[in-house]
Amino acid sequence: MTQAEQPRRDPSKGRDPSRSARLPRRTTDRVEEVAALVVILLGMAAAVASVVLGIGTHGALVERVEYEAAHRSVVTAVLTADPPPASADRPAGAARAPAPARWTDASGREHAGLVPAPDAARAGSAVELWIGEDGEPADRPMSAGEATLVGWSAGVLVLLCGLGLLRVLWGAIVRCTASANDRNWTREWERVEPRWSGRRGHGAGR
Repeated sequence: MTQAEQPRRDPSKGRDPSRSARLPRRTTDRVEEVAALVVILLGMAAAVASVVLGIGTHGALVERVEYEAAHRSVVTAVLTADPPPASADRPAGAARAPAPARWTDASGREHAGLVPAPDAARAGSAVELWIGEDGEPADRPMSAGEATLVGWSAGVLVLLCGLGLLRVLWGAIVRCTASANDRNWTREWERVEPRWSGRRGHGAGR
């Protein structure tokens, strides 16, 4: 077999096609990869933190619900006078208005003071009133449903804030790397453009 008849060797054989097709990597590419990994890890940390905060807040509020349920009770108070008329501080149609009333606590002691009463109530009307251990008016205890809502709302809020900050951070990183790439492309073009256009050769021959 002559040399001309021998099969030609394909120079591409034996090479790793992935290596031959792989584009050169820039420093900004590596920076973006590392930054993306950090952002992902921070996002996972924010998700874990939101769950922990939600569970912790819910647990604390459940304890508050149990305490208030054990130390507060509802009694019937009797108004001793009509609620005050509407004024600049309390517009007409307000759901409740402070009115004088009398009530008896669980130990049998009588109390007198201002209680929130419906605007349409009149002297002698009976209204429900939450009182504390001292027999004085108190706020309505928080319910278990409200505790759950507040606890998980806090967790979701933390998660949304964390993801929002990470999105801003990632956007800033991408803008910085894009700006660096533009500067590098400008410098490289200024270096090779005279050769491609022939301006350097003409100038050298003068």
